[in-house]
Amino acid sequence: MSLSDLASLGSFVSGVAVVITLIFLLLQMRQANRNQRAMMQLGRATRSSEYYLRMMDPELIRLGMRAAACDGTLSAEDTQTYSVSVLVQLSSWRTRFSSTGLALSTIRALKRTKPPFG
Repeated sequence: MSLSDLASLGSFVSGVAVVITLIFLLLQMRQANRNQRAMMQLGRATRSSEYYLRMMDPELIRLGMRAAACDGTLSAEDTQTYSVSVLVQLSSWRTRFSSTGLALSTIRALKRTKPPFG
């Protein structure tokens, strides 16, 4: 084998190595993307679960029913408690909306996560 033949063979082998490296990089990027989406879905599910558990408090249920009935006898503390629970719900919805707008989550993932009280 001449020196030019060895150079051609080396060039071919390096080209194959580059292709294999690019394929490996593509697979790693896809896996990282899937892991990131799974972590985001887990975070949404955790937040929703914590919110639902908090809203199962009998005091908050009674307070929500009184507020929905426009009960005029709500104390300032009850009004503040209800306002904060509504703000938490709105914040959760805003987070879902912004993550959809930024393409950080898919529509299917949002459909799998039930909204509070809905």
